[in-house]
Amino acid sequence: SLTARAADAEEKLASLQTTFEETLTASAEEAARRATTIQSLEEKLAQVTAETSFELAAAAERYDAAEKRLASSAADAETSKRVGELESELEDATAKAAALRESAEFAFSQADRIASLETSLADAPAR
Repeated sequence: SLTARAADAEEKLASLQTTFEETLTASAEEAARRATTIQSLEEKLAQVTAETSFELAAAAERYDAAEKRLASSAADAETSKRVGELESELEDATAKAAALRESAEFAFSQADRIASLETSLADAPAR
């Protein structure tokens, strides 16, 4: 009968509306979780970047100081032993600077990844 079909259609419509609302709520919750994750990653990236920048600056200062000491000590033939020590310090500072540079590159790659995640999240259609 027409009344029974109308009631069945209303029931199906109500079911679809409930499913839609549940899906929309789940999508909103997932988007909120992703936003929280992105914010946390951004905060960690900012911290790592700040620490890396500070360490890189300190390594650069040590490198410059070691280079200056090496240059002034190399002129004095009686301090050849000290020149060797300064060369070692210079090598250590160079290695530390390279490691810090790698850390900075990693931090910047993470920033790119976060930006990509934000773009993906912004472009994702609501489920």
